[in-house]
Amino acid sequence: QPSTQDDKGTEGDGFDMFLGGETLGLEHEPKKRGKIRFRPGGREFEISLLDGADMSTFQHESAHFFLEVIRDLAGQEGADPGLRADLDALLEWSGLESADQITTEHHEQLARGWEAFLMEERAPGPQLVGVFARFQRWLVALYRELAGSMSRSPTRFGTS
Repeated sequence: QPSTQDDKGTEGDGFDMFLGGETLGLEHEPKKRGKIRFRPGGREFEISLLDGADMSTFQHESAHFFLEVIRDLAGQEGADPGLRADLDALLEWSGLESADQITTEHHEQLARGWEAFLMEERAPGPQLVGVFARFQRWLVALYRELAGSMSRSPTRFGTS
């Protein structure tokens, strides 16, 4: 289950993550640009790009997704040691001892760090260089796969 301090949804419809009235993934600005919503069980999610979205919004929201996925996979029995090491690096950078301590504030810290990595080509901490490089390679592979799928399909992406 995604980490949060204040779930506002119900079990039937999933939930957005909130802290102090802000939806997880939103920059702390008056104009809300995006959000991520995890469905019940935490295995399905939806990223929404709102009217104020800009070029960085999807990347910001993707960092929230990344943190929850790595948290989930690294916590499973028999998890890949590399995933566990990546989660440990994220926890160390955040000043945490356990993934159970992750809050919305930590999510936002990571998402802002990811945006900075993309803009400045510099990880916010030395322990995140490899973690962010692997995440970047995964996203590039995903984009290539989606682009290939879209070019082979007669229907527009996101429509039936």
